[in-house]
Amino acid sequence: MYTLKAQIFKLVLMISLFCSFSSNSTAATNQLVQMLTSQLGVTELQATQGMNALINLAKQHISTVDYAKLINGVPELSTLIAAATATAPTTSVPANAAATNDWLNYATSMLGNKSVSDLVLLTQTFSQWGLSADMVGKFFKIALDYVNGIGGAELMKILAGGLQL
Repeated sequence: MYTLKAQIFKLVLMISLFCSFSSNSTAATNQLVQMLTSQLGVTELQATQGMNALINLAKQHISTVDYAKLINGVPELSTLIAAATATAPTTSVPANAAATNDWLNYATSMLGNKSVSDLVLLTQTFSQWGLSADMVGKFFKIALDYVNGIGGAELMKILAGGLQL
């Protein structure tokens, strides 16, 4: 009987420790999400997906070393990416996305400006989540301010460098 009580106590203790760890690890992410929801009037899902889109765009334009610095310096971002991935629909790419991307790649190659294509694709992604085009810049500013506050100027510059829109 004593060993059963001890085992139950250990199990309850492990569960309570796990729950407190889980809530602490999402608190910082929720802080960023809460900033976006309160300042922009978006839903938590829109805040998560919009930030995920920005982070993914930045990842395409910075080195793996800088990306690792960013994610390690602001660990909430990896939690946010995981949450965004878990809530993303399985068919989030429009049927005409390939044609649109081909056209954008052709147009930007003629213009020599990749950031135009990035901005259009980012705007399309935001639109899928019910966010207007002007939200891209608003998310951008809040993201930079947040990363600067948590990780400092160096990490903010890395993120800004990846999001040269």
